[in-house]
Amino acid sequence: MLEVASDAVDEIGPVKALKSIWDGIVSRKMESVFRNCAKQLDEDGDIEEKFKEKLDHYASSEFGQETVYSLVQKSITADSKECCKIIGILLGLAMSEDRPLTQEERVLSEALRLMTDSDLDLLNKLYLNYGQVPVHPEILKQADGDQQKLKEQVQRNSLHIKDYYDCGALSGSIEEDVYSLERLKKLDILVAYSVYGARAVTTTRGLFKFTPLSVRLIELSSQVV
Repeated sequence: MLEVASDAVDEIGPVKALKSIWDGIVSRKMESVFRNCAKQLDEDGDIEEKFKEKLDHYASSEFGQETVYSLVQKSITADSKECCKIIGILLGLAMSEDRPLTQEERVLSEALRLMTDSDLDLLNKLYLNYGQVPVHPEILKQADGDQQKLKEQVQRNSLHIKDYYDCGALSGSIEEDVYSLERLKKLDILVAYSVYGARAVTTTRGLFKFTPLSVRLIELSSQVV
């Protein structure tokens, strides 16, 4: 009886249309993941055939099965097309070295599942335009020309996204960018110290610091195809 009911539901016009849309989305995401995965294998000759062989070999191990399942599942539910591509790169790196994901890659893959294209775009812009943002005047004042002290002060202080807008390094909606920034911090891609302009502050909203994880993600994003 349940099977008959299920078959009947599948024949309803809107349900068939939604199923077709879903199948198309999943197909495009899988193509994106495996294309970027294959790029990491650095194989000559029939790349498609060698990729299949490598995937079969990798999936023959328990950790390989778990890794493929985890990353494919994350890519299917991810909102960002670009993040799907990076998930494919993570899979390719693990396959090329015949190993499970590192802890860093696990954190990255979960963050990629939840990020949007706008989040990733902002992260890249913040990093690429970092050199345009002037050092806060109070930090320069306290360093008093001492370069070592200046370096230490810069490392202790957070950046503020408003500084990017003030110097023209970013344009658009600062409210939208702050929203993305806060999401990146919740995902552990960025962090924030409660020190800005060489002074303690009561809120870290809009403040951020790059981490090894954010730099790694930016490097991976530059490799997508």
